[in-house]
Amino acid sequence: MAEHPQYREIQSSPEWLTNGVMDPNLTVAFALKQQNLRLTPEKLIAITDPPTSIGIFLDPTQIQNYAQNLSRYKEEIGKYLIENSSRIPPFAIVFPTYKEEENIGPTLRNLVEALPENILPRELIVVDSSSPDRTLIKAIETTDSSNFPPGLNQKTTIIEDTRLASLLRIDPHKTKIKPGKGTNYRLGTIFALYNNLELLQENGWIWIVDTDAQYPPYLYWNMFLAMIHLHQNEEIGMIRANLLRLTKRGKPEGPWKQGGRVTREIRRWVIEELLPTVSNEKRRQILQQFAQLHQPLTGFYGIRAQALAQMNLPYNYALETSANLQILNQGLEIAHPFMGIHAQEGASNKTLFSPGGMKTQIETVLNHFATTGETSPENVLVYPPPLEILTSQGLI
Repeated sequence: MAEHPQYREIQSSPEWLTNGVMDPNLTVAFALKQQNLRLTPEKLIAITDPPTSIGIFLDPTQIQNYAQNLSRYKEEIGKYLIENSSRIPPFAIVFPTYKEEENIGPTLRNLVEALPENILPRELIVVDSSSPDRTLIKAIETTDSSNFPPGLNQKTTIIEDTRLASLLRIDPHKTKIKPGKGTNYRLGTIFALYNNLELLQENGWIWIVDTDAQYPPYLYWNMFLAMIHLHQNEEIGMIRANLLRLTKRGKPEGPWKQGGRVTREIRRWVIEELLPTVSNEKRRQILQQFAQLHQPLTGFYGIRAQALAQMNLPYNYALETSANLQILNQGLEIAHPFMGIHAQEGASNKTLFSPGGMKTQIETVLNHFATTGETSPENVLVYPPPLEILTSQGLI
């Protein structure tokens, strides 16, 4: 097998801490080397490398053991993060939600478990899209519990999109507000910047975290460690979690199979059908870089506030694709360190591949960029960039 950079990292890092610098692959590289998961570095690369992606079967017990083994490192990792807290840049976290009654509580508790002592976001924002269930109530109950750190509670805002838009003085007659994840994403980032201008002044970060996946604590650890490792490189505008995504695809009794169906199909479409039609060299390079991302749609990533403040984004499922393209279009890089295994039951093919589904929306944005160089089709725009809104309304 040809040597692969990720393989070299794993092979050269028998310990997760080397010379005081954390390998971005840290937890996974360490756990997979030490624990009997029957997942060798060779197989790991075969799974995560797009040209040779072959899928994998894992017994559910292995997933459970993996999480248990990682939890043993919490104290050691936490100690490292506290010792290096001065290297963690300012950051805020936005959780967009819609009908996440079952997920928002575990999501917030996982974050709390992952936060090292005295390391807090400047702002934690749960923005709900008028969910008909008890999403907001569950979020409030979780943050009001005795296990939720008081310091974090004081930095937390839980609010519906329409009320948040009103607080931000956004006129719905001038700026279209279409409920959904993209609206929550945009409102949350504007609110984070409005309350914490140092995120712009100090070159800080805003994390966007989907709530439907209940991302485990070790993923937050990896993001902290990646920020320590990568923040000083100002050419990096995004840190995106590269995950080995596993799914049962709606069959709870079945084995775990490789997830990321939309990602693989989009990558094939870009490489085989879209790129041959693109003559503009810059657009070609950006689309090639996009196609090289292993997991461009994981829903767990951080963006430099200065870059995010300049972005237009669509409200729909293509917002992550548009964010990726805009980072690359600004001349910045996307760091994509491998951060772990994540297993969850996947959505149905009907939902993902329907005429108005995720795949179609993403292809629309990619095709629009390939044709015009613009990253968001005008007919799906919700908001202009946060910086433009904050400036025009006198908020900064």
